[in-house]
Amino acid sequence: EGKEHKLFLAFIRHGEQRLVKDEKTPVENEQDPPLTTNGKAQAKKTGEFLKKVLEEQEIKKVIIYSSPFLRAL
Repeated sequence: EGKEHKLFLAFIRHGEQRLVKDEKTPVENEQDPPLTTNGKAQAKKTGEFLKKVLEEQEIKKVIIYSSPFLRAL
């Protein structure tokens, strides 16, 4: 009998980002605007949720594919 493998697949979008047109301070790279304070909090909460799920499901091997944009890292 073979080992049972668990699979958990998640598609996650980046958190709230700063809109260039809504800010008075210019953004260095308009194609990759930074996350807002709220967006950073959303990202942290998502990371904590994923960690909890992976630990509860005893998933040890994790593979992550991510966009190269800063808002997705």
